[in-house]
Amino acid sequence: LRIGCIQCLLELTVSSGLIDVKILDANTLAAGFASVDLAVRLHVFDHLPSTQAYLKDHADTFYPSNIATAYQAELCICDWQTDGSGRRGREWSSQAGNITMSLLTHSQRSPMELMGLSLVSGISISETINELTGFKVEAKWPNDIIINDGKLGGILVDVLPQQRQGWMNVVTGVGINYREESAEL
Repeated sequence: LRIGCIQCLLELTVSSGLIDVKILDANTLAAGFASVDLAVRLHVFDHLPSTQAYLKDHADTFYPSNIATAYQAELCICDWQTDGSGRRGREWSSQAGNITMSLLTHSQRSPMELMGLSLVSGISISETINELTGFKVEAKWPNDIIINDGKLGGILVDVLPQQRQGWMNVVTGVGINYREESAEL
């Protein structure tokens, strides 16, 4: 589910031409997800302090313990963020036009079973970018997406207990800096 949402978003972004099309149009995103068998609720913003923090702060309201929900996932995406974070609390921000998103799902797996999720997500993202663009992109342990020996993006996975007994909220954040001016890229 998490990988399917990420791949769908990357395909929408790449097929839109990356640069000139306003990918953060909620109708465009909803139409793209309609072709995938996923019930995803979209949260689209021009900017946020952090897509990851937004979903973590609202997770229990999206999946209340006493109400069934029709959605399998919540996807928060914004054009740029001002106060994102990476592993170990490192600061991460983005310029306008990069891919900044987080995906909230819920799971009954233990935190130990979810430990490799950032690497699996990185591999999936790298393979999707390779397939759609022809660029040689690789995943690097534990959470980097690399192109030409430079960092193209990163993944942050947070696993949090949910109000419902036995369930975990899993927030997978992805930042792809394809518009960054960098000698590394």
